[in-house]
Amino acid sequence: TVISFDFMYDFRWFEARENNEADHIIKADLAVSHAFSERLELEVWDKFTYAQEGAVRVDTGVVVVPGRSDGDYFNNKAYGGVDIGVTERLVVGVSYLNDIWDYENSGLDSYSALLDRISHTPGIELGFILQPTTIVGVGYKYNDTASRSSDLVTIAGAAVPGLPANTVTADTRDYRSHSFYAGIEHQFN
Repeated sequence: TVISFDFMYDFRWFEARENNEADHIIKADLAVSHAFSERLELEVWDKFTYAQEGAVRVDTGVVVVPGRSDGDYFNNKAYGGVDIGVTERLVVGVSYLNDIWDYENSGLDSYSALLDRISHTPGIELGFILQPTTIVGVGYKYNDTASRSSDLVTIAGAAVPGLPANTVTADTRDYRSHSFYAGIEHQFN
C-alpha cells in the first residue's frame, strides 16, 4: 500500500498592480494505491487546485500553457482504477476520471462561459503479458464533457432565435468522444 499527499501554496506579490496585488495558488494532491493480491490492484487519486487571481491553465494534453488572468478558479481531478489479472498473462483494467473546472467570474465571454466544464471519462484496457517486462495492450475510453456555465459566448455569424446576435449558450460546445488505442509497453533495464 502506498499513500501520498502533496501540498503546495504559492504566493506572488506584484508591486505595480493597483488592485489585488497578490496571487494565491493552492494545490493538494492525494493518492492511494493498494495491491490486494498479485492479480488485483487499486489506484485512487485526487488533484485539487484553487487559484485566486492565478494564471489561466490551458491543458493541451501535451503541455500546460500558463497565462495571466484576473479570474479565480478551482479545478478538481479525481481518478479511480482497478487492474484485475484474469489469468497469469491477461490483465483487465477499468478506470474512471472526473475533471471539473469552475471560474468564479461570469458574463458574456467570461472565463466561466468559456472554460467551466465537467468531464466524465470511463475506460477499459486489456493487456497481454508477453514477458515480465513486455505487455501488449488495447484500450477504449469514452469522454463526455459538458459546459457548467449558463453564460453566453460570442461566435461570429451565430444566429440563435431568442438570443442576442452572434451569441450562443456555452453548452453548445458540449461534446462526447470515443478513443481506441493499442500499444506495447516494455521496460528496459
